[in-house]
Amino acid sequence: MKFFTLIIFSLALNSPAFAEESSRCFNAIQNHIQEAITHNKKVAPIYNELSNGKSAKLSWALISGEKTSALLIKKIESESKIYHEKGIPLLCEELEDMKNVPVFQERLPEELRPVEFFAYDQKKINRKIKILMENDQFDLAYEAIANDLRKLEEYPNQLCLTKHFLESIARTLLLSSKHREDAKRLGLADPKNLIKKFITLQRRALPFNRYLDSQAFPLQKDGLLIYCQDVPAIEWK
Repeated sequence: MKFFTLIIFSLALNSPAFAEESSRCFNAIQNHIQEAITHNKKVAPIYNELSNGKSAKLSWALISGEKTSALLIKKIESESKIYHEKGIPLLCEELEDMKNVPVFQERLPEELRPVEFFAYDQKKINRKIKILMENDQFDLAYEAIANDLRKLEEYPNQLCLTKHFLESIARTLLLSSKHREDAKRLGLADPKNLIKKFITLQRRALPFNRYLDSQAFPLQKDGLLIYCQDVPAIEWK
């Protein structure tokens, strides 16, 4: 049975589809970030005009954060290449295509605009993720984030960057077992620590995102969907 499994994997490794998948995953996170930067540079002047200049700092703060992320992710991404070469879409399958950002709206209808800012405490989930990751409790970390995301779903059109990063961490955790099992089957090192490094980077960005979300709320309250229509929804459930 093991021999048969190895034959199947060998055939898969030499298929055109496998080569295309491997190529797609090389530098996938950096490419994703660059696409986000391009998008945000494109919409920044539109938001600026719609907000009478009030959104400029928010747009460029986000772009600056994305540029920093691109630098921080390089080492992690280089370490994931060995898995991509074997057809495991580690830290690649986790990403959502920037083509799936919502269709741009100038203003949200008044009845759909948020009224009160939800004072979400990211510190609590941040500490919890840190402790659970230190103890390799991936399933419990996923459940903790899922509980928060379900609560945040009750507050649409606000806290959009915070939601996006929590969704990304949740999806990473959701796929972690599959990627680790595939690595073991192919005789590769357990990517557990690589996954944890990626989650740590995202976790550490939560305070910054929460701050930007709080600063964006007055504009969102006025119907401007800055941030909310600039990130694609991530399938985390």
